[in-house]
Amino acid sequence: MDSIRNFLKELYEFSHHHNQTIADILSAHREANTDKAVRLFSHMVNAHHIWVSRINSHKALYGVWEILPVAKLRDISQDNFDQTLHILDSVDLSTVVAYTNTQGNSYKNTVKDILFHVVNHTTYHRGQIALELRQVGITPPVTDFIAYKR
Repeated sequence: MDSIRNFLKELYEFSHHHNQTIADILSAHREANTDKAVRLFSHMVNAHHIWVSRINSHKALYGVWEILPVAKLRDISQDNFDQTLHILDSVDLSTVVAYTNTQGNSYKNTVKDILFHVVNHTTYHRGQIALELRQVGITPPVTDFIAYKR
């Protein structure tokens, strides 16, 4: 399980790096931001927060589609990263988390599966944000994992 834990840490370092980069780009180009780019960034940061809250048995502070200022999202993203590293250092990845989703349905998943889902979900939405940035003339950063590892 240590190799899985270490790989998840590496994925979260990669994901966090690119989330902060996207936050910086959105902050630097406020006049060119699309509503969709900010909405997607809010969603991915808020969703990460919600999953961390579920693992920690805390009430989430933000709604899954709540739109927040980019500067606040950058701070929430940092907190998400810090909390995720703490989870990776202190929680058994095979622990099952019971939760209710935003539609009111009850589910159970392992911490390992939840943490992988969050990285995958974030990567998907970063791709959508990159498309939005490109459409308003902003060259998005390369956010491929292999490029990050180079």
